[in-house]
Amino acid sequence: MCGFAGLYPLLPFESGAALRARVTAMADTLAHRGPDAASTTVLPFAAVGFRRLAILGLTGGDQPVANRSGEIRVFCNGEIYNHEDLRQRLRQDQGIEVVGGSDAAVLPHLYECYGERFVELLNGMFAICVLDARDQSCRLYRDRLGIKPLYVAMARHAVVFGSELKPIWRSGLISAAVAEDQVVPFLERFYAPGKQTLARGIERVMPGEFLVLHRAETPRTQRYWSLAARREPITSDVLGKLDALLADSVRLQLMAERPIGISLSGGLDSSLLAYYVQRSAPNVSAYTITFPETTLDERRAAREVAQALQMPHVELTAQRGSYLQELERAAAFNDDPVADPAFVPAMQVATAASAHVKVLLAGTGADELFAGYGHYALPWRARIFRLLAPILGERAAISGSGLQLDPTAFAALREYGRSRLAWHSHAMSHLRPEDRAALAGIQSADATAEIAHWFAEASGAGLDPINQQLCADAATYLPHQLLALLDRTTM
Repeated sequence: MCGFAGLYPLLPFESGAALRARVTAMADTLAHRGPDAASTTVLPFAAVGFRRLAILGLTGGDQPVANRSGEIRVFCNGEIYNHEDLRQRLRQDQGIEVVGGSDAAVLPHLYECYGERFVELLNGMFAICVLDARDQSCRLYRDRLGIKPLYVAMARHAVVFGSELKPIWRSGLISAAVAEDQVVPFLERFYAPGKQTLARGIERVMPGEFLVLHRAETPRTQRYWSLAARREPITSDVLGKLDALLADSVRLQLMAERPIGISLSGGLDSSLLAYYVQRSAPNVSAYTITFPETTLDERRAAREVAQALQMPHVELTAQRGSYLQELERAAAFNDDPVADPAFVPAMQVATAASAHVKVLLAGTGADELFAGYGHYALPWRARIFRLLAPILGERAAISGSGLQLDPTAFAALREYGRSRLAWHSHAMSHLRPEDRAALAGIQSADATAEIAHWFAEASGAGLDPINQQLCADAATYLPHQLLALLDRTTM
């Protein structure tokens, strides 16, 4: 776990010493992501600063990691869960013995042996920067679901990149300004959709993609993985396969040489996660946080789960009034903003748990994989309307169901039998019809285009309507809002 920031000059524009100072200052803005080690690498064609939070390879695990010749250097923010298998593959297939180091130590050798699509071999969460002195190129990779962030901006003389927006602004090559065409989409979704951000001139490397920087060619983006790749038949042993996948996923994420904990709310997601943790690592502690003056108290359910699993359980209490006290700090971390009010509580959970552990597992993402949200099914009044409408007509069906819908929702419900896109987009919107009317005169990007794209991708792959919704959320709402929030609050 860490952060990196760098420059890929398109034209020579300053001396090596000045470039080192600039990139070091950029990386210093990421000190909160990596308090354990720091480095700055300046090559004739690129410069990268790095900050490390040591989880594996506590000694000898600093970055960059390099191949045998030193021509390939790699920086990685995240964790490569299958690094032991990859070490064995390199030994057997390539005769390369990767001794010691962290999980990232395999990466330069994989790139050298298997080329730029080596990332397809990785099981993990990651943002990766590869510097290749052989052709003086730079490649930037982001994991399949966008768990780890990676931003890029095109300046006059250089491409600037980083794990957050702060180092990009600190470079002095990109001015901090609002992308005005993203304001309405941000109000609509609580995040700027697609590769755009709310910051003018700064884009995201998208999940499952990598960016190639080479002076001899225009920067090019390639997709190495797509969510809606294929449709698989559901067989009688599907629950057994699912159980094995979940158990293996949790087991791999328990790799660490630092203390590990689990965030336990007592809900289904975290309770199931606790069950799989207990199967692999019985001594991992669960952490539950409560907030004064709230009606929802999760302690009882969390206690029952922890007791049933015989799991050590730590109960934490947020300080009264701490929400308002934390707002300024939360805003500083939330520089590519998401407007989710859960940001501050999530940060408080991470802050409290950090006094005990360095790694905290959470159940974020389960709803987008297993249809846990209400908008994956119609409310009961809407279902009654859809049953009655063909028989009684729409007006009588509205009366019979007691349904009250604004025009946008009503139009989406009428379309529901043919496509769930309009209903899904409406359910994910935070604007009322009167809000849209007030904002109608503002020139803006299409807030629905990205969702529509993934609906089309899933439909083309033969997925049924509910899986089209799951695909769209896993490719949009999950990385842009939930995973972004989790990364910033925990790091």
